Amino acid sequence: MPRKLITTLRLSLVVGLGCSVASPACAPQVAVPASAGDGQARANGPVTIRLSGGSGSTLSTWAGSGVVWDTSPGGYWVLGIASSVTGPLMNGPDTQLAALPEQPFFAFGEPADPGTTAKLEVIRADGSALVALFAVRGGNGSGAQWDRIDGSPELSVAWSRDLGDRVGPGQSLSASGTIDQSFVIGIGMQPAGPAANTSIVGTTSSTSAAAIRLSGGQGSSLSGWSGTGVVWDTTPGTFWVLGVAPGLTAALLNRADTSIPTIPRAPFLAFGEPANPGPTAKLEVILDDGRALVSLFTVRGVNGSGEQWQLIDGSPRLSLAWSKEVADRVGPRDALTASSTIDNVFAVAVSD
Repeated sequence: MPRKLITTLRLSLVVGLGCSVASPACAPQVAVPASAGDGQARANGPVTIRLSGGSGSTLSTWAGSGVVWDTSPGGYWVLGIASSVTGPLMNGPDTQLAALPEQPFFAFGEPADPGTTAKLEVIRADGSALVALFAVRGGNGSGAQWDRIDGSPELSVAWSRDLGDRVGPGQSLSASGTIDQSFVIGIGMQPAGPAANTSIVGTTSSTSAAAIRLSGGQGSSLSGWSGTGVVWDTTPGTFWVLGVAPGLTAALLNRADTSIPTIPRAPFLAFGEPANPGPTAKLEVILDDGRALVSLFTVRGVNGSGEQWQLIDGSPRLSLAWSKEVADRVGPRDALTASSTIDNVFAVAVSD
């Protein structure tokens, strides 16, 4: 199964938590991790910030372009995090971010075009996540606010007027001699800039945000996990389709473009063209309101065994197992028809 093409990119993001960027002295009331000796971190455990470029007007129909950068070790291009353009990077040597800072901060990555719409994901240590989709407005350095068109209202994005050069290609945490693109990100707030006093635009449809992705890889924690390129999901585009149905022979819930209208409340089956998920697999479920659940599992047994996979990190609301029954319901890429090859069949449950 082909992996997404990763394009070189550089970005600078300014992020704030639960308050206006105009008031950097405010901070959320959470515990300080032992590693936060400089007093700038206020979160429990590692977090991941990921920004992906693409196209599409809803989370369920959005298709990535391959432009992806984040703070997780391996897989994508590094996203360096600092409290200012010239402040020391908060990333560890493996690029991991130990915690979100208590005040607005910048993130740096190699340059690339984010496309017409971009998806922002903030994944906490417990596997819970915020996900939102934005229409890209203006240009680098303009301070223009991006329009949130789907997903969590707690996230916001704008171009920043501040630029810097802090990281290089791949996993390099050193300057490369190229001026960065700069983005202002808000978490639970509006970002600074000329549009900071405007309201967050866009509403979340009760049927548009739902999506499911299952990715194969290796690693024992969400922060240290690395994908192998084996990915099935319900979002139209680059990855292979994940068919969703309430039973082995029941009608697929997927629309013609492979998206799904909602997350089933009862346990359901998921079908994907056969591929080896590897030793560990990451399950991501975007709920109807744009909130997301993320969990990491150790793969147990084989297709058709009915064996439960072991949850090793992330949200306890997700469970995953091989189905005891197998069938041929989907084909390669976005095919929602049988391909004469028995699918990998997964039993998935999302608890309240």
